[in-house]
Amino acid sequence: MRHKVADYKQYEKDTDSKGVLNVDGASLGAYKKQRDKLKSVFDTQSEINDMKKDIDEIKSLLHHLINNK
Repeated sequence: MRHKVADYKQYEKDTDSKGVLNVDGASLGAYKKQRDKLKSVFDTQSEINDMKKDIDEIKSLLHHLINNK
């Protein structure tokens, strides 16, 4: 069973678990949107780093081919 927390509309107290729950759906949606955006940034950065490593490897192979002519 849940009860409203005094002076905080977005919180409810769960009497079984004694936990305080945030029941504000808008803040949950904002959190998920921010989390997904941050994950996208990290994924993009990881992809860029992988491409840099690939370019360095290609450059190394080209130098090796040029020097062995």
